[in-house]
Amino acid sequence: MNAAAPDLSVAREGEALWVAYRTARRDHFAVLRFSGVAAASIDQPRDDPPADPLLSATAARPGAFHEVHDPAVRPPLRRWIITTPDDAVAVTAREARVLVRAIQAPSASHAIGSLRA
Repeated sequence: MNAAAPDLSVAREGEALWVAYRTARRDHFAVLRFSGVAAASIDQPRDDPPADPLLSATAARPGAFHEVHDPAVRPPLRRWIITTPDDAVAVTAREARVLVRAIQAPSASHAIGSLRA
């Protein structure tokens, strides 16, 4: 992830959640797809402390994608957190897949749109 300019985009479609962010190559984006989403939230760690303590713990490391082991989340569900300098996305779902590591697009939302089509 390009932590300096992440251009994060999130799109929900039923039980699926799509997340795209800018890679180190400024005109390329990585796209993730979460399946079986039970919960998803976007927090802004710079403005106020996040309501979720796991977000607080990972927000100090922007530009990362973490799987966190939350004792409240039982299999088959798993929990992931994506952090940028401005946002933290928390997702509880059955599966996370990297659909593409680098797709050329004008924005993160365009990258998601090109794969959803």
